[in-house]
Amino acid sequence: MRRSAFTTTGQRRWWIVPFVSAFLTGGCAQLSPSAKDATVCVVCLFDVSASAAAQVTKDRYLQDFGKVASALEAGDLVIADTITENPSATMTFPVRVPLPIYDAWQTSPLLHRQDLQAARQTLIDQTVSLVRKTPATQKTAILDALYITRKAFNNEDCRKAT
Repeated sequence: MRRSAFTTTGQRRWWIVPFVSAFLTGGCAQLSPSAKDATVCVVCLFDVSASAAAQVTKDRYLQDFGKVASALEAGDLVIADTITENPSATMTFPVRVPLPIYDAWQTSPLLHRQDLQAARQTLIDQTVSLVRKTPATQKTAILDALYITRKAFNNEDCRKAT
């Protein structure tokens, strides 16, 4: 007569517990927040010198920025500012928009897509306002602006991004 590995009902229950917990752990992984392995920190600098003051140039800036904005994904961060004559005194990166990360415990996929679209629209609106309302300057200190931009990359939000 062959003997079963389970001799009592109590022992059978102990064998079932690891399988159920392994199933629940694997199933819950789908419900956890879908944070990407690497987020992106995009820094945009817009030249507002007199040579770039034409409406056509600003429209081209914004059209290209729209392409960048449409390619962004959840968890990405965008910061933007204009390059002026004195970046160390004027650069504050007034546009800072993080795109929301999907969290199944807090929202639904439909609401997340709506939140993501709203964040993209906010990003575009703020950038349009920044580019169109910043007055033209005689010259721009591009190298100084790049140096100041280093501070933005060293910010805690951008350090998390790769």
